[in-house]
Amino acid sequence: MKNESRGKKNHKLRWLQVLEWVAWVLLVAWMGPQAWERVQPWLLDGPLASSPPEGVTSVPVSLESKAKAPWMNTGDILRLGEPPATEYGNHEWTDMDRYFGDLVDQEPRAEYDPALAHAARELAAVYARTGGLATDGPFTFIMNSAGTSDWGVKQALMLTTQEGDAPIKARLRELLAQEDTDKRPARIGIGEVHQLKRPIRRSIAILVSRSDLYLDPIPRTLMPGLTASLRGTMPRGATGLKAIRMGPEEVMETLEAKVSGERFEIRVPAGLQRGVVWVELIATLSHGPTPLAQLGFNVGEEVPSEWQGTKRDEEGDLQTTDEAEDYALFLLNRDREYAGVPRLARRDDLDGLARLHCEDMRDEGYFGHHSARTGSVSDRMNDAGVSFRRLGENLARNSSIGGAQEGLMFSLGHRKNCLSKSFEYVGIGVAKRDRGTGVDWYLCQVFMSPP
Repeated sequence: MKNESRGKKNHKLRWLQVLEWVAWVLLVAWMGPQAWERVQPWLLDGPLASSPPEGVTSVPVSLESKAKAPWMNTGDILRLGEPPATEYGNHEWTDMDRYFGDLVDQEPRAEYDPALAHAARELAAVYARTGGLATDGPFTFIMNSAGTSDWGVKQALMLTTQEGDAPIKARLRELLAQEDTDKRPARIGIGEVHQLKRPIRRSIAILVSRSDLYLDPIPRTLMPGLTASLRGTMPRGATGLKAIRMGPEEVMETLEAKVSGERFEIRVPAGLQRGVVWVELIATLSHGPTPLAQLGFNVGEEVPSEWQGTKRDEEGDLQTTDEAEDYALFLLNRDREYAGVPRLARRDDLDGLARLHCEDMRDEGYFGHHSARTGSVSDRMNDAGVSFRRLGENLARNSSIGGAQEGLMFSLGHRKNCLSKSFEYVGIGVAKRDRGTGVDWYLCQVFMSPP
């Protein structure tokens, strides 16, 4: 009788397990493919990546064999889990934002940003689905879709079954302690999604921005032929604000920035052609000229809810700085080829200056054009006895060389240097920093035309 009773209990237990499994399936089916996004309690832990984030990396055997336009490979599609923001500088708070906002308020010199949190939830969903960090194209798309335009945002991601706020607080404090060279308050966004497994796994993303640029609300969509007013408050200590505009025709122009105290206004013409108008804001901070933000305005069309892009060339075999520099030069000249611009010749003296600046940034813990030891790029050129008629410098820090070049081409000011017909020579320098879970590549491009 005892065995029969136990058998009946086991039979009932199996049926309960089957019913529970069916209930989970029905729940996921009702929620659809975005189940990760809709089941969103509390969050975070994971490896840190610079913005743009982690990429996979392999120097091809023949660099020339890779000369296919990067926008031709359209195999990757990213669909947003939440509706895209309709404005920059204006974001409604959710219940989750209020919860995490209270948590961030406990940390000194930190403030919660709901737009960054919107982006963090999308990134957490990407991590849950793919097991990896969003690379440059998807990352930039997600940031703009969330209505945030900050440059230099860092993403930290983790997958954990641990409950409560303790892992979030610990990781947040680690991030706040990193690279606070300017002592600027940090803006924080936190997002979490749950995977429907046993035990439930939490995919958590934290975004950290050191930018204190604040924009007044402005729509992300513009009517053709109209002009929009981009207003806001400049970062503390910023000078020399300028704006660069590029429309669908890919012609760049400088826009006038009217500055009164900390406030600024820039008139942005939408133009007549449908498509995306990009505007980049640049100002001088403690380490020299610095991109502050890049905003995309959709002219005569709705803001997109999905991104379709490319898989970057793999760099898994890229180990030494010499290999990295050769690959960086290849990518730069490939982009110039696509634009119909002559290739740049490489010079050893410029390479040495670029390499030393990368090593200085890595070793001294800063990122910028101006060094406390060597000054500006023109100072470095003059000290080395290199004469020039025209000079430019691009800097990037990324977990891959391809990601670094992709980021430079996306930024209008850097893109202008990359594709300028005024330069004849370039120096390429790279420095590598191991960070346990991966590497950071510091890349410097010194552009020059001789007298």
